[in-house]
Amino acid sequence: MTTGGTPRNDNNKERKFFMSKKIYLSPSNQSGNKYAYGNTNEMEQCNRIADAAKTALERCGFTVKKAPKGQDMDVSIRESNAWGSDLHMPIHTNAGGGSGTMCMVYSKASENMKYANPIYKAVQVVTPGKTEYGVREYPDLSELCNTNAIAVYTEVDFHDNPTIAKWLIENTSTVGEAFAKGVCQAFGVTYKAPGTSASTTSSTAKAATTVSDRDKFLETARSYIGKNGYYVCQTKLKLGAVYDWCCYAVSAIMKDCGFIPKYQPAVYGVAPYPARYGDGKTGTWFAKGSKTPQPGDLIFFKYDGCPTQDKYSCSHIGIVEKVSGNTITTLEGNVQGSGSNWAETSTFARCTRYLSDGSVHSFFRPNWAASTASKTTTQSASGTIYRVQVGAFAEKKNADAYLEAVKKAGFKDAFIVEGKK
Repeated sequence: MTTGGTPRNDNNKERKFFMSKKIYLSPSNQSGNKYAYGNTNEMEQCNRIADAAKTALERCGFTVKKAPKGQDMDVSIRESNAWGSDLHMPIHTNAGGGSGTMCMVYSKASENMKYANPIYKAVQVVTPGKTEYGVREYPDLSELCNTNAIAVYTEVDFHDNPTIAKWLIENTSTVGEAFAKGVCQAFGVTYKAPGTSASTTSSTAKAATTVSDRDKFLETARSYIGKNGYYVCQTKLKLGAVYDWCCYAVSAIMKDCGFIPKYQPAVYGVAPYPARYGDGKTGTWFAKGSKTPQPGDLIFFKYDGCPTQDKYSCSHIGIVEKVSGNTITTLEGNVQGSGSNWAETSTFARCTRYLSDGSVHSFFRPNWAASTASKTTTQSASGTIYRVQVGAFAEKKNADAYLEAVKKAGFKDAFIVEGKK
């Protein structure tokens, strides 16, 4: 097990959903962790497990990237984030005198447990250790707190037990298949046993890629993490100089997504006045306490010299990534700088804020469209079709308005079905 990194909230990890999910396998690089049997080590055997898991997952239709043997953990994290993984899976074996499988997640948020529980159960049932450690929270593990994707970190069993170590060496394929079974269950995909192929056994047509505008905005914002004011002001916006750039960062992300003027009328910078953001035309501004913020909202802050609570005075802006009670995870530009050269030394970073903090001013929620992608009706070999419902309303006029918005987003075959509550 390796620790380290800056803790953060779950990233909520509102994932983009694709037919072929991206799975990043990150096997242990700890060659110094010797097995109690077989003159081998954790790195060698976890790479064998990862190789077997990769083969099984690809057979089941997933797109898989495995970190090269011995690769530094921080490099793997950056690689996974840059690739846009849907699931990040560190694979390790344990030590310390115990026996049994353990999975770890950043927190037991439902979105994490959706993946961790089936993976734990699938691996635990095949391993020899009988202690049921279950799924545990480890928010300080780097591969849990610094990855953009949902991350499930597995300690397969204890390699300092000679009997278990021998079993691990002789059953890497079994463990790899178990990982594939767990991932398949988590994603709702049919597991395909060895000897079958993804292309010949699928009975269902591929689903269309559907990426909501809000998800696209958040994913693009995450790609800015670690970037500085030069990147935002000069590379992205061609401004020629670096200014106080929190507002410019939001503008650059909107521009990258093609969302100006759809959700933001123009490129804004320096003074992040909420009233600029459409004033009801491209979204809704609301004061703190009047509504619960959601991922994708813009968040405004007021500091010294900005005493009023209205749409024309605040001093900093960010993007809401996750909300959990009083805690808000944000993506913000022009933070973590130093000295008098703040704007040039600061970065775009993930931050933790609190709704109860007096500096939190207000929010703006863009009128996010249902989807930016084309749609496809999927049909199984049996002729069964699956329809997607995106709203239910008590008043017909509200249903009509929502149907119009969905059709404007490109879903021309959308329609209203009347039913009972």
